[in-house]
Amino acid sequence: MNPGDLQVEIRSRTVGQTVAMATRLLQARTGRMLFAWALYSVPLLILTLALLLGTSLSPWWIWFFLILGAPAFSLPVMVTVGHLVFSPTVTSGTVIRTSLRRFWGHFLLILFLRVATLASSLAFVVPGFFVWRMGWFLGPVVALEGSDAHASMGRSRHFSAGFHGLTTVHMLNGGALLLYWTMAVAALVHFFIHYVIGLNVAAVGDLLRYEHYHHLLGLSAFCLVVPFISLYWFFVYLEVRTRKEGWDLEIAFRARAQQLERQVHG
Repeated sequence: MNPGDLQVEIRSRTVGQTVAMATRLLQARTGRMLFAWALYSVPLLILTLALLLGTSLSPWWIWFFLILGAPAFSLPVMVTVGHLVFSPTVTSGTVIRTSLRRFWGHFLLILFLRVATLASSLAFVVPGFFVWRMGWFLGPVVALEGSDAHASMGRSRHFSAGFHGLTTVHMLNGGALLLYWTMAVAALVHFFIHYVIGLNVAAVGDLLRYEHYHHLLGLSAFCLVVPFISLYWFFVYLEVRTRKEGWDLEIAFRARAQQLERQVHG
């Protein structure tokens, strides 16, 4: 990592400043972020609709699996943001190759943590919260640090320990944003279907009478919105890492060391 290539300032921020930083990156790198959004959202949406329309599962079970499993698909966003924070650009090929190379390890770790959380909660051996929190920063760690499964789990657990108040506030904020934008997108899509397309396409009436129409809207909206919450969560990871490891100081020292080296050799 070359400190001179940093695209954002690494320092401690408030919750509002963290949201603003994520928003500014989205505005500045819209094309790259939309590509990452598609790599995250489209497979998740296809899988979700296949479960809803092609199986007899209750929509509430699909909501359950979606909320628990969505982070397993977040690597394209995490990889893209990780590159854009530390370099001016990132290629589509790099995002795809890195995400595919690390997908199964990340997916299996998420699956293990979800099963372990449920098992510990039901068995009352270890409070499920302490197992669940181990994976709070697994996505950013896997995307940015590229460690093996054991090391990634250890790093995620390291960042999850301490700063519970700060992390909880960010988690509640992220949850509120996810809920708000899911409802907003679902309402917007419903308006478009009912009052725009429905005026010209008679078959829309069959869709509106579909038994699980509102679940269809909500699940689809969730899949479209959740990648942007992953973008926000990456900056939460940067915030926690800065506070826990003094990462801002480390980067500042590296930059100063490189400056002195150039002066000596200049």
